[in-house]
Amino acid sequence: MDLSVISIDDKYIVEDESVPVPIDRILLPIRTLPDLEFPDNLKSHTEYNRNLVREKNKLIQLPCQPNVVTLFENYIRYLARKNFSDNKTTKRESQPEVLNKEQLEIRYTLCVETLDGVRICFNTFLFEMLLVNKDEQAQYHEALKMTLQPPQNNIISQNGEQDYDNVPNYEELESNDNKNNVKAKRGNTHKPTSQYASSDISLTKSHCSKTVKDTFEKACDEYVLKADSWKAVPDSTYDEEIKQPAVVYGVYHLLRLLENLPKILARTKIDDERLSVVYSYCNGLLKYLSTQTYLFEKQDG
Repeated sequence: MDLSVISIDDKYIVEDESVPVPIDRILLPIRTLPDLEFPDNLKSHTEYNRNLVREKNKLIQLPCQPNVVTLFENYIRYLARKNFSDNKTTKRESQPEVLNKEQLEIRYTLCVETLDGVRICFNTFLFEMLLVNKDEQAQYHEALKMTLQPPQNNIISQNGEQDYDNVPNYEELESNDNKNNVKAKRGNTHKPTSQYASSDISLTKSHCSKTVKDTFEKACDEYVLKADSWKAVPDSTYDEEIKQPAVVYGVYHLLRLLENLPKILARTKIDDERLSVVYSYCNGLLKYLSTQTYLFEKQDG
């Protein structure tokens, strides 16, 4: 995501070509991009929060827990347990994909790059595009000077509690499978006939399928651990004198960014293939956030 081609100053982003533009300002061609897929409950939360700020001047208490960075880290851990699949549905959802390690690595890398790009967008455009009024802007300058501590490395579930998904014990599974194979071999002592030849072929295919599945499960296990240890920013970020907005702000301001992200992307040189990846993971992120009801209880309660 090439942010060097985006104008940080939003007042120069002109939708109407009849509006005068300074002659020393070069605007990029404007593309028309569709909105991201916002679940209905997120639309309600976002509008409710925006009205609180505008009509009642009720600002979100900062710093937010979880912050944007933590939300990204939780999301990638969630995706790792779904093989980093995007939000697209398939006709055969009951049959999970079987991927090799290279395919998992590609998905992991694309997900990390997308989230990192969204974080950079958040830090870049928060002040100019996402703050509702002058009070939020004043809060912004104070908030970035706050003293912060890195959050603990945990996964937050829908009810706000730590939620470490049970990763299968593949050594135990393999041990049980080996025992079953030994029993099967002991039971099959007679010589094969034509009747059993077909059965042997089926067993061979089944064994190959199991080998592929075991290899896939081990790779998945590896990437679950890799995702669990991934950090969107180093802990030293929390010690900086002026903090990144992504470590101070939380879900409501992230949703504001995702509302505006198509407008931002429309003025970049991002190619269609990468754009499709960004949309896929951002739509998946919205779907994930829509299930995390604990994020909205304090503000909406």
